[in-house]
Amino acid sequence: MVELQLVRSYGETNSLDSLTVDSLTDEIFQKYETTDSVFVQSHNYYQQFPEKQLSRIEKAIERLKMDQVSDTTKQDTTTN
Repeated sequence: MVELQLVRSYGETNSLDSLTVDSLTDEIFQKYETTDSVFVQSHNYYQQFPEKQLSRIEKAIERLKMDQVSDTTKQDTTTN
């Protein structure tokens, strides 16, 4: 859930207020049909396997980078 990390990051950099962070977090959990407690349980489980968790994190970071490139490309084509 890359979106969850994005929302948390924006919240930590004060780009979003806590009410907005909470609201977006709820929407993300609804989108994936899960809950905060299920997410925490899953996260805790995967933390037991650091190498696999690191691999998942690296894939998420790569996805974020690709999304950013895609967004930048879209902006460039709409402004030309």
